[in-house]
Amino acid sequence: MPNPRWIHVAHALLVAVLFAPTLFLGEMPYFRDVVYTYWPDLEFLSRSLRTGTFPLWHPGADGGAPFFAPYPPHLLLAALFGGSGALRLSTVLHVQLAASGASELARQRGTSFAGAIAAGVAFGLGGVVLSSLLYPVFLAAAWMPWLVRAWLRLLERPTPPRAAALALLAAVQLSTFGAEVCLQTAVLAFVLQPPRRKAARALLLSAVLFAALAAPVLLGARAMAADTARAAGFPPTVALAYSAAPAVLAEALVPGFFGDLRGFSASQFWGASLHPNGFPFFVSLYQGPLVLLFAVFGGSRRLWVLSALGLLLALGSHGPFAPLLAQASQFRAPVKFVFLASLSLSLLAGAGLDRVRGRRPLALALCLAVPFAALGVAAAFDPRGLAGALAPLLPPLGDPHAAAVIAEHWPRALLRVALLMVLCGALVAAGRARIAPLLLAGELLAANAGLVPSAPVSHFALRPEVAALLAPVRAGEPGRLFSCGLCGLPSQAWRGRPRTDLPLFALERQALAPRAHVLDSIDGAFDEDRMGLTPPGAALPPPLRDPTRIAAYHRTLALGNVRWVLSWRPLPPALAIPRGEAALAEVDDRLGLYELVGALPRAYWVPRGIAVADRRAAWRALRDADERAVVVLEAPALPAFAVAAGPAEVSFAPAGPHRVRVQARTPPGFVVLLDGFGAGWRLEGGGQLWRANGRYRAWWTPGGAREFTLVYAPGWRVPALAGLALGVLGVLVSALTRRLDTSRVDA
Repeated sequence: MPNPRWIHVAHALLVAVLFAPTLFLGEMPYFRDVVYTYWPDLEFLSRSLRTGTFPLWHPGADGGAPFFAPYPPHLLLAALFGGSGALRLSTVLHVQLAASGASELARQRGTSFAGAIAAGVAFGLGGVVLSSLLYPVFLAAAWMPWLVRAWLRLLERPTPPRAAALALLAAVQLSTFGAEVCLQTAVLAFVLQPPRRKAARALLLSAVLFAALAAPVLLGARAMAADTARAAGFPPTVALAYSAAPAVLAEALVPGFFGDLRGFSASQFWGASLHPNGFPFFVSLYQGPLVLLFAVFGGSRRLWVLSALGLLLALGSHGPFAPLLAQASQFRAPVKFVFLASLSLSLLAGAGLDRVRGRRPLALALCLAVPFAALGVAAAFDPRGLAGALAPLLPPLGDPHAAAVIAEHWPRALLRVALLMVLCGALVAAGRARIAPLLLAGELLAANAGLVPSAPVSHFALRPEVAALLAPVRAGEPGRLFSCGLCGLPSQAWRGRPRTDLPLFALERQALAPRAHVLDSIDGAFDEDRMGLTPPGAALPPPLRDPTRIAAYHRTLALGNVRWVLSWRPLPPALAIPRGEAALAEVDDRLGLYELVGALPRAYWVPRGIAVADRRAAWRALRDADERAVVVLEAPALPAFAVAAGPAEVSFAPAGPHRVRVQARTPPGFVVLLDGFGAGWRLEGGGQLWRANGRYRAWWTPGGAREFTLVYAPGWRVPALAGLALGVLGVLVSALTRRLDTSRVDA
């Protein structure tokens, strides 16, 4: 049998082919939330780590909000390679981890060398993994097979080192925040091998070590999520959004089923009506009929049950588990449960490759190939007729654009799959089944390579005309920026007809769509809440970002220290004064910079305060209050402070993510700092810090010339670090211990 290490070499070669532009040309992925969320967050993390700070607060996004990035691989990559380097390498690393982990898990279950490669290829190059790059569930899925393998090894021989390995892997997976995949991992492990009595001590040791190692993640995540939409629980309409309709699951077997989502026109994608906002959570679920062909012979009932369970859960509101998923209100997007089905089917395919014999697989391959070939021929010669024939089963195919998608994408893809299925069946019949993983790899690369688009990093650099436009933002007093993104930019503004979505993402980057402004060290406010973890009042939903509706949220921006607004549409001069514009090559419209009328400084003084019971009461009180003369504070009551008038000077100086200095020369009154309020902030030297105006910070000053220092030191840090230290010590001790004494348990 070949050396098992060659399995990982084989996967590395495939990953190198898939990510060649990223690895060898310096390009970076850009699709979906990469430019808006992951790159800015990694860049901020990298800058903070270079100054020796592990950041727990982000002063430059969301008007100041908690920030927590405990995932060890990203910490290491960001520290060594910067934000863009971490972004490039993380995608490559985790696809390799996913493929190699699935192969190792298959080998643990007794699969051969060729079968293990097939399992790794099916999982690592499957659509669900490649179309979720850098999502928390993607990061967690890369560790999923490794964690299940560690579970099986521990039950096979319960020793302290194996207990420690399981705890360590579980803690790393949890630190990705991919909670849905963590749950699926536990289900997969328990179903494949239920706990054994003889392993009770080892499992208890692993659980204790995991709790200690995961203390920072558990306590930090709890603090970060406090008082957010996720902590409160999403309503069923949100929790069940992105449920996979049956037609969406059909895409797992039919390549190019919906067309090319990255195309710039509706004539390239016909499945928009099946998804919220016309856009799927996963760009593709394609696993391929070749995986199914070998999975049929996999023989494991438990894996088939797990595959079915994953698909039924992914159906969400369309399936039997809708009531259960609606109650699990901290989760969103039931389609995420396809990871369970994907890994289970991949393991079945690997095992099936070992079991196939004789001509029966060839007969099955021919049975599967015939309908694919027939559909491919029909799509080539009569796409409109095929769309009309399938429309009763799939109503979205009645869309006039569907025929164009069918004509462009279906013939080549369907005929390719049909041919490969026949070849695989013939190889099996000839006793050459071990060559089949090569065909499987080629098919998945051909079908899914487009799921990982990349472009040179320079493509997303701030262009000279935009940099010149933003010069007043950089030169002025501290004032935040609000970007409308591409809201208000009409579709007819595009010059020519772009073939892909790359110009769209490039233009969003130039418009500093939330939170791309972090890349340029510009403070922003009212970014989009993409994770359900933004503090209340800190974000604006996409419908409100429309520049034509700025009158509805003008005061909200002003109260949040927003001084600058980027918009493609002219803003009313009474609300925002134009300060310049930039012409960009992609569109006829110009990107305008506006200075908000009535913007408040970052820090200022007011003579009076009003006490209210909670945030809702604060927002009601603000409707009639003059924010320059009074501050609304969340407090049971306020002491009787002396009220005075006179000149006031207040200046603001940030000193890193966790420290702020405010110089004040004022009469007695209140200093208001328009930075987000957090439970971990305190005044150095003592003094009461209140939540002000529903979102920000304020404190009493007795007047005179004073310097105030605010420090962020959340209370969960000490117990979290203590738990982590104990966990690391426990892992080291366990790693040096050969075995547990299980004699009493066995008795």
